[in-house]
Amino acid sequence: MATDDLFLSKGKPLLMRRSVVAPDWNEEKVLTSDIWMYVDLWLRRNAGKTEAVFYWDQAREFYRASLNLPVTASPLTLYYCFLNATKALLSAKKIRFEDRHGLTGSSEAGKASIAKERVTLKGAGVLPSLIAYYGDAMTNDTYSLKDMLYNLAFVHRAYCLSYEEKHLFFSLDNCRYVRATDSTESWVTANLEDHFDDLRILATLTPGFEKDAGFADELVVRKKKRFRWKNGAAQQDNNLKRLTSYHGRLRRDITYIAGVGRWYLKRRLATATIIDRHAPTLIFASMHRLSELSRYDPLRLSKLLESQRNWLLAEFIKTAPIQFLDEIACELTGQEIFVPGIHSGSLLSVTS
Repeated sequence: MATDDLFLSKGKPLLMRRSVVAPDWNEEKVLTSDIWMYVDLWLRRNAGKTEAVFYWDQAREFYRASLNLPVTASPLTLYYCFLNATKALLSAKKIRFEDRHGLTGSSEAGKASIAKERVTLKGAGVLPSLIAYYGDAMTNDTYSLKDMLYNLAFVHRAYCLSYEEKHLFFSLDNCRYVRATDSTESWVTANLEDHFDDLRILATLTPGFEKDAGFADELVVRKKKRFRWKNGAAQQDNNLKRLTSYHGRLRRDITYIAGVGRWYLKRRLATATIIDRHAPTLIFASMHRLSELSRYDPLRLSKLLESQRNWLLAEFIKTAPIQFLDEIACELTGQEIFVPGIHSGSLLSVTS
């Protein structure tokens, strides 16, 4: 089936956006040397009558405090950074939340391992409100720290090297929205990266996605479900509403790594534990468990960090703030925010 790329009236191509719920499709990319300051100023202009500015500034101070702490102590301040950044988002969006964490952790008896560290979701609190914001199901699920880390793309390479398990994510090129030529039917499409360009992997393709048979020489995948994009400037507002709804549902399966500029599709493996939740909720829950260990059982946390998989855990503690705060900042503003000339690993270091 012949397709045409979708464009806004100003000639901008419609590409995948980092904001899940309310991306501002018309905004240009934002380049800033200080993501903390940019979001602070944005909140003062757009959410100044809420408590969002206070919570965002609190998140910044907890982040700064974490920079001078050892890895056994930093999860505590990093978690409170995440907690306050989440409160900033909920406050800016005028979403009510109960002032409790909304989850609890526990450890199974025996030798310390991330597989024995558990998190159980509760019915009310900050995390449940974040889950509801993303439109995910609010159930009292229990997850292991190991499974949550497996479902996070930004530490997935470290996970697979630590556990020698198959990759859960396909890397995507040219992830964009297209429309069938001479039709209003539209969908998302992307190329699988070259080393995944093998028809044998189609058996593990994410439910609801399929190979695009219109490309004979390359492996292009697309979402089966469609949305309508109609011609005419008068149709743009309704087009963007339909696109935003469609886009929000996609983002449980399509995720990104902050600063890398690449998208990843979560595949389905028979042996894998798949957690169908948006990445920030899993990052929040994972850091919460590590903060509990840091506060109440630092010796157990120390054993985890000295274990065979210590690199994975240390990598998560180091990179989770970059990923989580990037996602929350883009969610707050609806914009694509970038730090020019800064690699993903240094995204927040300019404010240290």
